[in-house]
Amino acid sequence: MENNSRLTLEEAKQKLIDSGLLVNNKLVSFKKFKELCRAEQYTGYRTKVYVIYFYCGNHEWLGFYPPMTGKAESLKISYEYLKDFDQNYMDSNIVYGNCGIPISYKKLRYEFSERN
Repeated sequence: MENNSRLTLEEAKQKLIDSGLLVNNKLVSFKKFKELCRAEQYTGYRTKVYVIYFYCGNHEWLGFYPPMTGKAESLKISYEYLKDFDQNYMDSNIVYGNCGIPISYKKLRYEFSERN
């Protein structure tokens, strides 16, 4: 999978702070992770997949893309991605976008503009 993000790893870590996932240089608990997230279900022909989103402000989102599974398992896998953020961000399991949440299942989009 190709990473749609144009953020450096350091910028992406700042988005973790902006979204409330990193507080005082520590990851939030799994309980808080679930409270902060927006789990979106996408369905297709005989498939169901969840993407776990976190709002970073200013129409910006982080999306966690676990494999196809149920909601509870998707949340657990996404939290594991967060715990190993450096590797998962570079592997495109976590994607940044600034164009809102997609209506259909696809990666978050990033659009460059003069204000970015």
